[in-house]
Amino acid sequence: MKRIPWVMCAAALLGACNPPPAAVAPGPEEGRYEYTGRYLGPGQSQPHEFRGVLVISETNRERLSGQWLVTGFETTLQFGTFINGGYDVGAEVDHQGLRGMFKHRLVPGENGAWTCTAVFVARVDGTPLSNPATCSLTRVRA
Repeated sequence: MKRIPWVMCAAALLGACNPPPAAVAPGPEEGRYEYTGRYLGPGQSQPHEFRGVLVISETNRERLSGQWLVTGFETTLQFGTFINGGYDVGAEVDHQGLRGMFKHRLVPGENGAWTCTAVFVARVDGTPLSNPATCSLTRVRA
């Protein structure tokens, strides 16, 4: 019985000598991503369509940063926080009378791709109103 503490101590020391490899950032690679987004508001017959580029300049375990190069979006990327296995990324929108926030959720997909889901949030008579929207991201390779 007296050997068990010594064996446990030796095992702990050996484990300390071989630390696990550093965690890799879970986020998308830095670079350019072709972006498409679409939102059909309640009672509207024509959707708002957005096309452009999301430029990711930095990614780590807590957040990603970058900018939007999308007509109708403010260039500043909002949020960018990593929560529950994905990044919450926002874009302020002012497009053909549509004003509000496109809230995106970026989560890892297959073969290193990232899937994108979105919700559009606006204020109607002071009350926040959210509706589903669609989006996609495709890595632009040089």
